[in-house]
Amino acid sequence: MIGRASYFAVSRSPLGPLRSLTAAAIRRDTAIRLSHDAQKEEQTIDYHHPFDPIKLSLEYLPLDPGKREIRLVKILPFDQGQTTDGVNPVNCTLHHVSLGDEPEYVALSYSWGDPHNIVPILVDGCSFLATQNLETALRQFRDDGQHTNRPLWIDAICINQKDDAEKSAQVQCMRTIYHDAVYVVSWLGMAAAGTGETIKELKELRDAGCDIQVATRADVPTLELYLEKFLGLFRPLFDLFERGYWSRVWILQEVAVARDVRIQCGPFITTLEELAIGLSLLVSYDQRRTSIHSSNIQRNMTRFFTVQHGRRRFQSKDVISLQGLLYDTSCFGLSLATDPRDKVFALLGLVKNSDGLDIKADYSLSTEGLYIKTGKAMVEEGDLQTLLCTMRRGRSQLTLPSWVPDWSVGVRFPTITIRARNFNASGNTRSSFELRGIETQPILALSGVRVDTIRSTKAGDHGELGHPEHGGWLSELKDRCSHEATTYETAEQQRDAIWKTLVVDHVSTRRGESIRTSEAGKRDHEALLRLSQLLLDEHSDEEYSGSYRSTTELAEEQLFITDEGYLGRGPKTLQPGDEVCIILGLKIPCVLRKAGGEQYELVGPAYVHGIMDGEFMERGVESVIFELI
Repeated sequence: MIGRASYFAVSRSPLGPLRSLTAAAIRRDTAIRLSHDAQKEEQTIDYHHPFDPIKLSLEYLPLDPGKREIRLVKILPFDQGQTTDGVNPVNCTLHHVSLGDEPEYVALSYSWGDPHNIVPILVDGCSFLATQNLETALRQFRDDGQHTNRPLWIDAICINQKDDAEKSAQVQCMRTIYHDAVYVVSWLGMAAAGTGETIKELKELRDAGCDIQVATRADVPTLELYLEKFLGLFRPLFDLFERGYWSRVWILQEVAVARDVRIQCGPFITTLEELAIGLSLLVSYDQRRTSIHSSNIQRNMTRFFTVQHGRRRFQSKDVISLQGLLYDTSCFGLSLATDPRDKVFALLGLVKNSDGLDIKADYSLSTEGLYIKTGKAMVEEGDLQTLLCTMRRGRSQLTLPSWVPDWSVGVRFPTITIRARNFNASGNTRSSFELRGIETQPILALSGVRVDTIRSTKAGDHGELGHPEHGGWLSELKDRCSHEATTYETAEQQRDAIWKTLVVDHVSTRRGESIRTSEAGKRDHEALLRLSQLLLDEHSDEEYSGSYRSTTELAEEQLFITDEGYLGRGPKTLQPGDEVCIILGLKIPCVLRKAGGEQYELVGPAYVHGIMDGEFMERGVESVIFELI
């Protein structure tokens, strides 16, 4: 039988620090006991009493790693005898099983919710603090008899949160745990208005989608009328995707490896496939009838399809890299984790070559230590382009080398990095790199060439296109270029340098593709200038759309002019005195900051007009070693 101890596990996902029972909870529990004392002349301690202060703890018996043991939770049926003041607490038992015995169980995938909103439940007769979202899920399962014919695996309860060694070992087994489950329940939370009707209609909507794929021309009017019925489900459907569940980094693995996934919201259950079909049909049917272009909806759509795509890739045994997963989860908003180390640990189970990365879930390792090991592994994977050409989303609070991504604040891809494949600044050269220094302070040594030193900078314009101040900003830029950007000798070359730098030498096609500029792109820029001067007529929207997108992103960047008169754009953190360099093998230049001797800090990627297609490398400049710290 499980004993009792002096600490409390707090439900969070998937792992987190322990919190002691709050004073308010102790006062409440004691008050309930005293109330019962007053009702009875002689009080007998009831082992199953929900809030008996003598039984306010849960002690875990150790797992046997040799047997690949895990713990499973069994939800006990509703017991009227345990009701106190109208509250009947969730009551569970724990038992050990060996994965080698192929036990049948259901794994729960969920969001921890507000860590401060905690509710006591019973585990082996002892009080256990669960977050409200977990308690609600267990209560729903118990009251409706759902998923109770098999035990459950629930990370917050089944892992001893106080034992770092056990946490590390169990997290290393999580791919197996979720894969071997009979099915995985993705708990979205309580149902909202319209949830039941929406989930009820999803199968019908899926069937309608299949019909659409084989419809004849004569069927189209009927099918349009049929689909019209489902457009009313747009908001309730998107409510399912706005849940905090979809932002958790752990769900990518939990959903990807599962043999079967059941999406549950309140008492209603659907499938991942039905959600995907419903979302696709509602979006593709007629985007103009909805607010599909709002940033929140697009973000939620992207999260869901990232999860779905990850599942498809894993199930089809694609080679998945840690670097790709880290960038996907960070850029697409799938990186929520209470412990910043989980932003890496949660992805290791999906990586095909994880054994060769020298990274394992180890909660004795500091966040800095883990991120440095991850950065070194990314270097050894060989994709320096992506590693060096992303930007941190915020100010790092960690002590990390400048070239190591800080996953706790996340990363973003600047415009130039997204379009890097269409450039070739380093020509036909190959990357040459070496990791030096000590384990905790590694130095990344890279071969490259110096281009020039930044002389002056100009902050990106934050004003809206069409505002008079925007026209003034462009006029000032033009004046400065005519005096300082001396690499471009003629007025025509200077105009080209300005507009191509503003749009990163790319425009967007009607199909959303990004291509190198042409005369059509120049017309886009001219339309942009007309708009800035309030001369834009009602037909100009399509003309300048490609330029608008790139130019407005300057709010996160700066323009600069170098000593030799090159015009470029780069990170908003760059400063006069920073050096523009071309790292061998990279398609776009980088900005580095002198840190002493031959050591530099990485500032970020840049567009520099006139060197993006290997022109500078044709000069035969000798390469040097840059040591990034």
